[in-house]
Amino acid sequence: MPHQYKYHENNIKLLESVLGRLKYSVLPSYIIKWLENFDEEEITTALDLLRFYEYISPEELLLRFDHLLKDLFKYVKTDLNLLFIPFGKIGKSSTLVTYPLTHLDRYKNKEKNNNFKFSHDLESELKGTQNYDYIIFIDDFVGSGKTFLDYFKLHNTIIKTHNYDHKMILMCPIIMEKAYNCINKRGLKIISEIRFKFIESKKSPLKLLPKSKELVNLIDKYGAIIEVNRPPKQFLPRGYKNSQSLVSFYYGAPNNNFPIIWGEKNWYPLYPRYSKLKMEKAKDLKKNLSYFLNTFFHENLKIEGGAELISDDKDKRKVNNILRLKNNYFLLSLLYLKHQYKSDPNMCNQFICNFFGVTKEELRIIYVEGRRKGYIRKNSFDISVEGEELIKDLKHKRKKSSIRKITKPNLAIKNYLFLPKTFGGSS
Repeated sequence: MPHQYKYHENNIKLLESVLGRLKYSVLPSYIIKWLENFDEEEITTALDLLRFYEYISPEELLLRFDHLLKDLFKYVKTDLNLLFIPFGKIGKSSTLVTYPLTHLDRYKNKEKNNNFKFSHDLESELKGTQNYDYIIFIDDFVGSGKTFLDYFKLHNTIIKTHNYDHKMILMCPIIMEKAYNCINKRGLKIISEIRFKFIESKKSPLKLLPKSKELVNLIDKYGAIIEVNRPPKQFLPRGYKNSQSLVSFYYGAPNNNFPIIWGEKNWYPLYPRYSKLKMEKAKDLKKNLSYFLNTFFHENLKIEGGAELISDDKDKRKVNNILRLKNNYFLLSLLYLKHQYKSDPNMCNQFICNFFGVTKEELRIIYVEGRRKGYIRKNSFDISVEGEELIKDLKHKRKKSSIRKITKPNLAIKNYLFLPKTFGGSS
């Protein structure tokens, strides 16, 4: 039965532990209201779901499209005529990405020497006099792939008639694995980040959770009673077309998410599917130096201990800046993940991106950082002997002291004030 959230110290700590992952996109009071949907003993399990949630703010959407454009222009080269098609109905999320995409410096710089055009009418464009080198379909998120495949089927005849079969590209920040496989069979080049079914995929980060079965049971239990559609399919416990995704954008949640996230009928949603555009910028999580290490919530990693272990002897660049420190924490987390699960065949780079909620480009930068320091082997993605030793030292330090254990010394109020050396990137 729903309950009233109790504001004791342990519950507050649990609440704080997920705010970073959600990039402070919702107020703590909203999370509390969402938690009150569940039974009191289910709070910890419900919060575990949020530890894997991927929220994309306006700023991050720009960043992700910039990374996609980088990959696109590597593929299509220069001096080309490109037709961009936000597929789907006007007003849908695919049409919302047009403005941010066209205002990126990377796009505008390339546009100067190339012929780029945006249009919502594919048929009229192909019947016109202009010949295009590539048709680039764009969207923010492709969950089941049904919307795109229906659109593709509708226009398949005119595409074949004008010989564009092998000149089509799908570009979107995130695509689910099943959709990727289905669309890829049609011969399209896909530029995107792949995410996996949260429950059923072997590449899902769910397997890193000690009590994964309890979370799956919770998802199915409440998903079976939250009405989200018209009969006869008014219940979608694992999301539309069983997509099992965990991604939200600042303008709303796709119905490919679990209904316990976005359902509204007799339920308080955390990310409503039809929420209005937010006017204020969401805080940028990636300025939070402790974010990546805090991801390992059940491993009790000590942030301070990790920072002391990272060596800069082989790297003469100045380390006293926010970006370099952030990369150090990310690198340490990456090494830890590779050390713990090095024998797992599913520990691929897409899995790592999924787990951390980052892009391939961001991960590439960290690999470069790791090679500079000697913790990642040259010409590979494998952890080096020095990297293994670093993690062993970290685990040894963790045994001595843990910031996550609920003990009297750790919960005691300290009689000193911590003043950071930098704030918001300035000292």
